[in-house]
Amino acid sequence: LSDNKLMALPMQFGKLTQLTHLYLQNNQLEILPASLSLIQTLYSVNLSNNPFIHDLLPLEQEHGSAEVQ
Repeated sequence: LSDNKLMALPMQFGKLTQLTHLYLQNNQLEILPASLSLIQTLYSVNLSNNPFIHDLLPLEQEHGSAEVQ
């Protein structure tokens, strides 16, 4: 999903329970849906080059060993 000028992700993203890697770099995302924290299999998320305003630390704490870029 990288390089797509995405401004938002659907709230139903949390239903992707087998997702392990998520590449969202180079979009226009300012916030992530809370349902993203429900994906227990998510190992790596690339969020670079997005105009984030919100602190991503809760997402990293939620997943413990998740790699957040």
